[in-house]
Amino acid sequence: MKKGTASKVDAKSKKPKKTKRQKVKYPNLRKDLNLKTRRDYVTHHVYTDGVTSVTGEGEGIRALNDAELEWLNKFEGEYTNASVSQKEERLEDQLHNTKELAKDCTDRNNSRNRCLLNIAKSTNHLKFRSWEEFDQGTVAAFDGLDLEFAIIAGTSLLDKKEDDD
Repeated sequence: MKKGTASKVDAKSKKPKKTKRQKVKYPNLRKDLNLKTRRDYVTHHVYTDGVTSVTGEGEGIRALNDAELEWLNKFEGEYTNASVSQKEERLEDQLHNTKELAKDCTDRNNSRNRCLLNIAKSTNHLKFRSWEEFDQGTVAAFDGLDLEFAIIAGTSLLDKKEDDD
């Protein structure tokens, strides 16, 4: 257990209580059980239970069986959630079984954690607005700025203007 964290303990059995994520069979495949910064990257949840044909003819996409769901859960844990180890003795138990592949998973996660747009979306500080809603002064202020930064800064500027009105 990490220093400074307390886990809730069941009074009868003296065992730590299970979290929602620990109670579910395939937690990496559930959007609501992933961090907010990762939820946009979990997109396959639509297909795991199968999809009926759009035309009504034919089979569509069949549901995944337990072995396939287990593999996909492990893959998502490594690829999206960066649950990989770069130690030699643990590499062989992973799908990303070389140091380069494991490093790629952690680099991707670190990049996502630094992304301003991703952080703003996950903390509910981003409101999508059309360019028509911006006045010419605001658009001129964004000239030469990075578009991602301009969108986030524009949202906070518009919030301040709305508060003033």
